[in-house]
Amino acid sequence: MDDRDQSAPQFRQISTVTAATSSSRQSSAPCDPRIISERAKLLASCYRRDEAADPEIYGQALCMVLSDYPEHVVVRVTDPREGVAGRIKWLPSIAEVREACEAEMKPIRDAEARERRRVLEAEWPTEFEEPRERRKTFAELSAIYPDIIGTTTKRPPTEQEKAAALAGLESRREYLRSPLAPSERIRKSLESL
Repeated sequence: MDDRDQSAPQFRQISTVTAATSSSRQSSAPCDPRIISERAKLLASCYRRDEAADPEIYGQALCMVLSDYPEHVVVRVTDPREGVAGRIKWLPSIAEVREACEAEMKPIRDAEARERRRVLEAEWPTEFEEPRERRKTFAELSAIYPDIIGTTTKRPPTEQEKAAALAGLESRREYLRSPLAPSERIRKSLESL
């Protein structure tokens, strides 16, 4: 029924590969093709052989997808305990394997993006900024612009603002007072009855 041998070398070396890659957890260097081949074989061996339409092509496609990711991602995704085999009951499609790899890569890419932003912010030129001692304080700005900064009460509206608000209210009142009139299309359909 099952032609897999549990004493095969890939099963004995799971722990050594996992231990070797745990120290390089944040490395995004490409994975060694031998490890990719071993891990793809391990993942495919977790499922029945007859589930793939062509097991050889499936294995090649799996290796191609895994080759796009660093070693620690490949190891995590193909781990039978926590990877794809531990979550998906049937032979995973190549798209499901890629989604699992992308999910493992997301925290790494986010950390790299944060680091790039931090480096860019550190290199941001400061010569455009005015020296701190020459900048006005909040108290000075609120003294210069009392109508804009630091006001706790609203200023009374000007006559022009009052007139504009009243005109808006009057136009709205006229609109609401007008009776509802059916559209031309509705009027014609009612007349034809």
